[in-house]
Amino acid sequence: MNTTNSQGQLQSEIDIFVEWCWRNCLDLNSSRTKELVVDFRKGFSINPTLLVNNQPIERVESHRHLGTLIDHKLTFQLNSETIFSKCQQRLFFLRKLRRLQVHQSVLTAFYKRFIESVITFNMSAWFGSLSNIRRDPLTKIISMSSKTIGLEQEPLISIYNRRTKLNGTQIASDTTHSLHSQYSLLPSGQRYRSLTFRTKRAMSSFVPTSIRLMNRLSIYLFMYTFLTFFSCFYCLFFMHCALQVLPTDHCWTAGMRCVWNRVLCCWVRELYTL
Repeated sequence: MNTTNSQGQLQSEIDIFVEWCWRNCLDLNSSRTKELVVDFRKGFSINPTLLVNNQPIERVESHRHLGTLIDHKLTFQLNSETIFSKCQQRLFFLRKLRRLQVHQSVLTAFYKRFIESVITFNMSAWFGSLSNIRRDPLTKIISMSSKTIGLEQEPLISIYNRRTKLNGTQIASDTTHSLHSQYSLLPSGQRYRSLTFRTKRAMSSFVPTSIRLMNRLSIYLFMYTFLTFFSCFYCLFFMHCALQVLPTDHCWTAGMRCVWNRVLCCWVRELYTL
């Protein structure tokens, strides 16, 4: 809601919403309604306490929405601390299973279900806004779990990039989604138009990050296609030159052809690994 015009505009918007609820046979519980003010402007003065049904609303600095703690600075520090404390409790049971000499596959399944699922829940919305200092405790949970299980687990940044890219692809293909208008293709039809912001906080949010990851994938596909074409062309050129060197009256046996094809396959495989 825009509150720059007048101090009472936000209250008028609330009154319109309360009236709409009353017309549709809905009743707002003012005791369970909270106010969270998110504004990064300098010199911003917070409006007086809002009223719902002539009762004041409590103003809070954080609120849990769909399992994620959102603070008024959008740092998600409280959310990461809560996740860290939950995972520490579950690490105790993982160590107990390790002492009982449970099979590694069972330990991995326990980690996936009860530890990784807690860390990665809705991480596309909040993980990009975390600073490196606040990511370290969650990364420590992954490393401790890997040592306990005896098997290296997928890093958080890899999970975040994969899920963000998947969610961005789904939103770009869904025309009914509210964020679909943010994903516009360039005239080439291969890459999406990048969004520019002045602050690092906005650039690390979900939509710009997903667009960068999707554009990076398109670049990789283009490079892979180009290298595949170049390697096939170079292979044919090399084979043509090699056949020019060989005697024209040389008789190719089945064994010679098999060895020659194997040499070519090994050479092409070395090209892909460069």
